[in-house]
Amino acid sequence: MSVKDDFFSPKTKAASRGSTVKWQWRGESSHDVVFRRVPSGASKRSSTIKTSGTFRRSFSKNGTYRYVCTIHEDDGMKGTVKVQ
Repeated sequence: MSVKDDFFSPKTKAASRGSTVKWQWRGESSHDVVFRRVPSGASKRSSTIKTSGTFRRSFSKNGTYRYVCTIHEDDGMKGTVKVQ
């Protein structure tokens, strides 16, 4: 997954339960990955604001995880991980 200026690519990612997804910062601006909606009982563990590097997150529950960049949320910088 890429964190670009100002969008996530791809916008939706399918993942298997127990897998780890990695976000890679590829733009010039500051961004974060903050989970807003997760399946009941799932962690909302999110990234810090940064301009480079990576963020990795494992998914132990099936369901839809919706996340945003809090800096650019109003500009539509949103994404989804669907775990099966």
